[in-house]
Amino acid sequence: MKEINSLVIYFSAFLTSIFFVSNYQKKRNEDKLNKGWKKIVVILGIMLPIIVIQGFRYGLGTDYAEYERIFNLMGRQKAIDATFMREPIFRFFCIAVRRLFGTSTAFFVLDAIIMNILFFLNVDYYREKVDMVIVYFAYYMLCFSTFLNIERQGVASMIVWFSFRFIEERKLGKFLITILIATGIHNTSVLFIILYGVNLINNNKIGKYFRGFIFGLVLFSPVFFRQLILLIQRVFPILSKYSNYFDMKPVQEKVAFNLLFYIALFIIPIILFRKSIGVFLKNSNYLVLCFILQIVFYFLDMYIDWGSRLVFYVFFGLMIMMGALCKQAYYRTNRNVFKIYFVLTLSLYYIRIYYNFGHANVFPYCFIWE
Repeated sequence: MKEINSLVIYFSAFLTSIFFVSNYQKKRNEDKLNKGWKKIVVILGIMLPIIVIQGFRYGLGTDYAEYERIFNLMGRQKAIDATFMREPIFRFFCIAVRRLFGTSTAFFVLDAIIMNILFFLNVDYYREKVDMVIVYFAYYMLCFSTFLNIERQGVASMIVWFSFRFIEERKLGKFLITILIATGIHNTSVLFIILYGVNLINNNKIGKYFRGFIFGLVLFSPVFFRQLILLIQRVFPILSKYSNYFDMKPVQEKVAFNLLFYIALFIIPIILFRKSIGVFLKNSNYLVLCFILQIVFYFLDMYIDWGSRLVFYVFFGLMIMMGALCKQAYYRTNRNVFKIYFVLTLSLYYIRIYYNFGHANVFPYCFIWE
């Protein structure tokens, strides 16, 4: 398939899904879609186009072949089992799907179903405070294509995002259980267990010092991480055998700053008009931290190969803030301007990063039956 045709396929699926998202939010706000077959049809309209292009793809993403290999060998080869012993839920999922369906296509399809259901539940939780259309569009532009490449982390990210509701509701037990489930799929999820404690820090002195520390961390990130990595290598010489993960690479530096340029296009309006969403964020410090950490993780990516992958855990803060600004700006004209601005800049990001630069190897597209 030609790359331009692939771009048409992606955007056709995205826009079809977003059409139903708009319909869903409008009718839910008017109490016209509380239950019944109409609600099911609209929700299926949101998910099915994405499930089809995500689940029935073939060979897309640099890790596609590796996922097929892992799927086929899980539970049969000791080396593979040993590698994923710390991620037992992913291991169990692979073995169960293979025994039930016997094909790796089922793995990708079920993965797509799980991810789309979780994302819908995540965004629906904030339905009254955000413009769901913008949140969905931001997800498709920022995360979707990379999640075709990092399947496990995609699912783990969705589960971490699901845990945010328990931070908001201060349900520590449910939050911890949810994070542990995500960790059972991808062990990097455990890092985000700190979000619960961060959210408890509000307007007291400790909170002010903490926010000052985070601001300084962002301001001096390039220097901080360079020295931190060197310190870790000196204190733990055994890590020298993994030095390829800690080397400063010119290509990574160029890519990281290129991505930061685009991220700046999204975060500057939110910072300038933060008062419009101040009430929404009053009890949501975890979203503010996620918003800040995306910058920190991009700087980290200059020194550690997997640094950029951590960004996808915290992108939800940016997506929700975009949606909140488009929903809660003081004037309707401002809200419309923000919507147009975010749609244009997000589209530019997607086309440049994935279509032109080839990030995540999702062009040209290929269905499983082609």
